[in-house]
Amino acid sequence: MADAVYENHCLLILSDYRQATLKLSAFEIYDVPKIIMNTDTPSYISEREVKRALVVTEITEDFHFLETVSANRGQPVKLFTDVDKAKAWLLE
Repeated sequence: MADAVYENHCLLILSDYRQATLKLSAFEIYDVPKIIMNTDTPSYISEREVKRALVVTEITEDFHFLETVSANRGQPVKLFTDVDKAKAWLLE
């Protein structure tokens, strides 16, 4: 995904995790925002520019923690249970 973001300068990302189960420890979740932006990020892209909407079946504590640590890192990430609301947020 990182390659597509950087090659196409795509700064809006909609990820559908409705069929996924988050099975990470709190320490692993805490590192996710750092890992996302450490993938050979070109200097012309700031982590604050990439806006990510995560669509989930249920907003669990783990997903909420991921949203919080991403926000604390300055990464715009928001959880949704509705795809249309996620798209609308991305396009605001």
